[in-house]
Amino acid sequence: MPAIKVCGCYWAVASDDFVCTGLFALLFRIGWLVASVVVLNHHLSSTPALPCSVYDNSTVFIGTLVANLIIQCLIQLLVICVSGRGGMNDTQRDRRLSKLIAFQLVLFVVEVAWLVVGSVWAFAFSSSC
Repeated sequence: MPAIKVCGCYWAVASDDFVCTGLFALLFRIGWLVASVVVLNHHLSSTPALPCSVYDNSTVFIGTLVANLIIQCLIQLLVICVSGRGGMNDTQRDRRLSKLIAFQLVLFVVEVAWLVVGSVWAFAFSSSC
């Protein structure tokens, strides 16, 4: 299989190598999504309305995290499907796959930044409500 071109560089990874690793990443993301939904459900049901902005910030943080994880699961599923199709020298598939992987990288950076923001909200600006 030819190397895949992502972000202008050729990588020593074939485009069909993303099926098994993609399944593992998808299962990990689904587990992370289920845990986040459980936390969001518990958060919304157990603390109805605190008289401070901590409740609002944490609700926005967890809700946005869940939305990001749903998008990442869908993109990962697309990567698995596109990577599993095609022939040995199907360069059209490689172009679609490289765009999906680049978009996945952007979502990962957004998720890491959002987790840093959530940590700052949770620990640096917490007040006693």
